Amino acid sequence: MGLGVRIFDAMESLNSEVIYGGIIIIGFLGFAMERLVLRSLEVATVQRWGMLREL
Repeated sequence: MGLGVRIFDAMESLNSEVIYGGIIIIGFLGFAMERLVLRSLEVATVQRWGMLREL
């Protein structure tokens, strides 16, 4: 059972702790994904295409 299904089941039974916990987990996963994967991909792309500005 996935996280979204668990959140929707908790919504039907009015279990707010599970709902908020799921939302926090989704937010943390999104933040971690952006920091670990997307930021390193962006840095590599910017360096490869020479789009860095010299200060």
